[in-house]
Amino acid sequence: MNVYVSKIIFEGEILRLLQHPNVVKFIDSTYLRGIPLLVMEYAEGTVSEKRFAGRPEDERVAVRRIEKLLSAIDHIHSANVLHRDIRPKNLVVGESSEHLKLLDFGTATYFHERAISGEAVVAFGGYTAPEQYSYMSTPQGDIWSAGATMFYFLTGQHPINAMRGYPGNPSPADPRSYNKDVSETVAQCVIKATQKDPSARFSSGKEMMQALEGIQEVPVGPRIEVLGETIPLTASRVLIGRDPSLPCPKDKKFVAKVMPTVKVVRERDSMNILIADPYCWISRSHAEILEREGKWFVRDMGSLNRTCLYGEGLLTDLWLGYKNAGKPQQLKDKSMLYLAFDPSKGPYLVATFRT
Repeated sequence: MNVYVSKIIFEGEILRLLQHPNVVKFIDSTYLRGIPLLVMEYAEGTVSEKRFAGRPEDERVAVRRIEKLLSAIDHIHSANVLHRDIRPKNLVVGESSEHLKLLDFGTATYFHERAISGEAVVAFGGYTAPEQYSYMSTPQGDIWSAGATMFYFLTGQHPINAMRGYPGNPSPADPRSYNKDVSETVAQCVIKATQKDPSARFSSGKEMMQALEGIQEVPVGPRIEVLGETIPLTASRVLIGRDPSLPCPKDKKFVAKVMPTVKVVRERDSMNILIADPYCWISRSHAEILEREGKWFVRDMGSLNRTCLYGEGLLTDLWLGYKNAGKPQQLKDKSMLYLAFDPSKGPYLVATFRT
């Protein structure tokens, strides 16, 4: 099967999963002379790259548009789908700030699946997160792209113009370098979203939306954010693993695309976070989170496909081998757990620890 056909088929499979007003809707598929064709809703409006080229959007309208995009990103991430190519060229907008459609999922990933194996998605203009140049794809890559896109809406300029050292060691994009009327609150949101370190960015679209609206985050205690769910840690011992009620496929090549789910089961003084993993890459007992004297730690439980800890620019491999439990490593706010980590593909699933 050639690359073009694979991308079309994969895009259709991904879009069947997604149902969001700001994501282009999949309607049907058919074949013409052996080539698959996708039937999509008509995205009325103008490609935002053309609309805002050299013509900055009013800040209030730009914020409203980006909030629509961030809502779509949260929905996408709840399915463990990463878009990887969010930029003005792939967004259609209308006259109303409510009208925005995200297009082109041909380079998206779903767990470790992608249309083209080993593909690094790189876009012109600074919209690609630096880690994607090294084949690393995480939800924070889409957050970077949202921040870079907001820069464009506010300035009419591609963000690379404000990113010295991109992509190797980029400075964050400050929209005030091209539009002095941008407010401090909005400028700081763009700057935070385009930090080189993924763990220094917003952990979710919701968090970025709250920052744009000037809402101060209310401390709610330790928690795990995974697949769009926020799970308070109400026990001193937490196990993360695969939901055993979902059978493992005999051949991973033919797994049907399904929305993954998360559920919590209490067992005496511990809690289990069970992830419905259709590919069964996550072990039944994959990682353990522990509280000791007010501090939180994580260790790999001898999983088959390893756990890594990412934070403050440092990636730590917690895996000591299959069935060999690792040593606990301390967690800090916004530490990211990479479950089933593959150096050539990145994390299979990302869970973020918050305090």
